[in-house]
Amino acid sequence: MPVEPLWRVTYALPGHNRVFGVVRAATATAAVEKVEREEKTLGRGPLIDRATDVEQVHETEPQ
Repeated sequence: MPVEPLWRVTYALPGHNRVFGVVRAATATAAVEKVEREEKTLGRGPLIDRATDVEQVHETEPQ
């Protein structure tokens, strides 16, 4: 089973200007949705204006 890619999601929460989250998801949209669910579960959400940036993080093998 292939491993889902990593995504770095930049977003804002009430009381915080910028937060970074790194999650595994199949797509950028799924990554934002996963971050939203996690923040709501932790009682810190909802995100303000959804995500401001979503970027795939390229992993490298340990040397």
